[in-house]
Amino acid sequence: MAQDVRLPRRSKGPKPQFFRDPAMDHMMAMIIALTGELSVAIERQDTLERLLEARRVVPRQDIEAYRPDQTVEDQRFNRRDDLIARVFHVLHEQAELAEAMGTKGGLSYVADDRGAILGPSPERASRRKKAAKASSRSKARR
Repeated sequence: MAQDVRLPRRSKGPKPQFFRDPAMDHMMAMIIALTGELSVAIERQDTLERLLEARRVVPRQDIEAYRPDQTVEDQRFNRRDDLIARVFHVLHEQAELAEAMGTKGGLSYVADDRGAILGPSPERASRRKKAAKASSRSKARR
């Protein structure tokens, strides 16, 4: 039996940046992903409606009156959840990277001109150093 191959989920190298603010690039990526998803959905829906109408299988008023059962609702929920994950992938990736760099308290980080995270902001780093010094002093006193 063949073993599954797992490829890395992140590409190597910096991502291209088109706007001065990396957040604008993230928003643009989400808009483009949404547009692609919506375009595919519209084309598939149009195809189905045309086939149903041409074959006189389902009248349009039946489509309008349809109410899904719980199984269908669950399937739609899972599909919607997957869509949201794909659309917001860029923000999720940035949040994971920031968290891995120890910036759980907020997205306070320094990024290069392409939006790549370089590390915690100098202000955040100095707060960490002060907290570490205070902690070591209190341990020494005990």
